[in-house]
Amino acid sequence: HYKWFNFLADGISVHVMDVQGLGRSDVRGYVFKDGVTSQIVQTRFSYDFDEAMVHRGLVVEIEDEAGRRTRAAMEERGDDFQYPIDPRLTLIDVIGRASVDGAEAVAYVEMAWPPEYIAHGKAVRGG
Repeated sequence: HYKWFNFLADGISVHVMDVQGLGRSDVRGYVFKDGVTSQIVQTRFSYDFDEAMVHRGLVVEIEDEAGRRTRAAMEERGDDFQYPIDPRLTLIDVIGRASVDGAEAVAYVEMAWPPEYIAHGKAVRGG
């Protein structure tokens, strides 16, 4: 399972990859703002999923090696695309309006789940 987030605002970009598997969770990425690129050292995620297990909103709060804190949020989702790329993995991509530290931004968010997890989530959410 993984989650991949990209946020772009005027002079700011955020890239986060959250990979989970085999009992491990690794988060990698960077923040570029104020003319400085810095590696992510800590994150906190909050998600909203609909009844079909598609992410409709999210917030990621980040601390980077430069000691900065950044808040990136998908404010309004646009279209979503689903790709059953493998019998064991489905990609769900969403694009939408976003904000980074309050500035207008755009976001591309991709989450990959085992189909069984999506089916379970739909059943729990009534989808």
